[in-house]
Amino acid sequence: MLKKNVSLESTIACILQILSLAKHTVNYSLNLQRDPDTFSGQTVRPQDTTSTVDS
Repeated sequence: MLKKNVSLESTIACILQILSLAKHTVNYSLNLQRDPDTFSGQTVRPQDTTSTVDS
């Protein structure tokens, strides 16, 4: 019983984390479509340059 409850709680926590992550991704892409200038200048370009430099 206890083991089942713990695994269920951890599964729910994992699902909630994935859902919140997906929500952030959707919000980010929506903001990116809304005003691409500010986002491409501030957030997207630096991440892209660091990832390409690292690889």
